Amino acid sequence: MTNRQSNHTLTLLILGGLCACLILLVGTVIGLMLSPSLNNSTEVAAKQLLHLVEQAEESVVVRSIEETVARSENSVARIKGEESGGTGFVIRPNVLVTNKHVIEDEFLELLEITFPSAPEPVRGPYKATLLYTDPDWDIAFLEVESSLPPLPLAFPHQFGRGREIVIIGHPIGLQNVVTTGVLSSHDEIDGKMYYQLSASINPGNSGGPVMNRNGEVLGVVTFSRLRSGGRRVEGISACISINDVMASLIEMEQLTEQEYAAQNTEYLSRINAFHRARVAFGKLVKAQRTYLLYMEMLAVASGRERESSDAVSDRVAAGMRQDYLRSEELSEIQQVLQDTNLPESLRKDLNAFFVNCMEIRGYVNNPRGLDVPYSQKLSELRATGRRLQFELQLELGVPVEE
Repeated sequence: MTNRQSNHTLTLLILGGLCACLILLVGTVIGLMLSPSLNNSTEVAAKQLLHLVEQAEESVVVRSIEETVARSENSVARIKGEESGGTGFVIRPNVLVTNKHVIEDEFLELLEITFPSAPEPVRGPYKATLLYTDPDWDIAFLEVESSLPPLPLAFPHQFGRGREIVIIGHPIGLQNVVTTGVLSSHDEIDGKMYYQLSASINPGNSGGPVMNRNGEVLGVVTFSRLRSGGRRVEGISACISINDVMASLIEMEQLTEQEYAAQNTEYLSRINAFHRARVAFGKLVKAQRTYLLYMEMLAVASGRERESSDAVSDRVAAGMRQDYLRSEELSEIQQVLQDTNLPESLRKDLNAFFVNCMEIRGYVNNPRGLDVPYSQKLSELRATGRRLQFELQLELGVPVEE
């Protein structure tokens, strides 16, 4: 008998044994489901088992990378913001998962979510609603009204060193770039376990799926957000295990069920309002920091000779023409300041911080319109801004800067 015949015979024997086991398993499950004494928990377990049986035969076949990509890429999203961007994928009907850091500095109303490889009618762009952000992991779930199917999940998953992986993402402005590699190690970073990847990962891949050759998701890419001992870990490609992603998803679904059971239909509005408030606060902090720097430059220049002072003023004026709060961002911030889904005390402090920021900008634009010395006004505005910033960090749960 030739080697080819032997291999063929062995394959038939394996498939035959597998089919026999599947038939026995299906018969057992159906028998359990028909049992009149079946309780709810057993019924759920039986249905889950049937689902596993349905996927078992399919998972025996190891597909080519081309087949895996073709079956998966339609459900991989490109998330494009004003300042950042990344990747996401459909994990539940109408639910997109991505990294929290992809959206944490972005107004969702200004995000553009598309599915570049999907057929034109369902490609997008779509608007998103925030469903949940994990307090511990770099994970966020967005509601997107799309008919595209969820990607299959390799859940539960056990790490295997050297296992082949396929990654689809949108690095550095490109669309649906395919990267291959292997699972390299299972390491603890800052108290959490990550899969380290032997694969090329770049900004924009964040939030994308890491899949096996069958197209089942093993994890979610997280890039350049890892810390060890308080320090950022650079040059490491890693992903969050699908086991931890699913734990986060279950927490989100349980929260949703609890809120609906309590007939609390406004909780999503509150979640999205707090997200928008945090984004608005972050943008105001960055703008205020820039305006204060310009004001300091003008304060120093005011004590110099006229020619030097005028040169600094011209340089500051040129910088202010590239305003650090765009008109669409100002519009979003002003809506946040009026959002009744936020506690009144929070809105009051946000309004005061906004006024402080705009007052600093006004004095930068008109440095000679002061009744008090410029440096004195700078000190007053800076002190007020710092106090308000600290209070808002506590109210919004934003880490206090070192």
